[in-house]
Amino acid sequence: MTFKGFEIEVNYKGNYDFFTSDNKVLILNQDGEISISFEIIGNSISITSTNYDTGISIDTATKKVEVNIPDPMEFE
Repeated sequence: MTFKGFEIEVNYKGNYDFFTSDNKVLILNQDGEISISFEIIGNSISITSTNYDTGISIDTATKKVEVNIPDPMEFE
């Protein structure tokens, strides 16, 4: 998905949904819980919420955001 010039890639085994407003993105996991929410402010991203051990990588050169949502039922 591309949003406000940022490419957003989600790595998650289950189903997920994107919800967007003018400058905010919510990604919900298959249980309907917010896995991450962030806000685009100019050329910056403000992370406003994460769930579980959600990992976020942001490549500022390419404006790519990678979101890694773990399956809460898988234990390491």
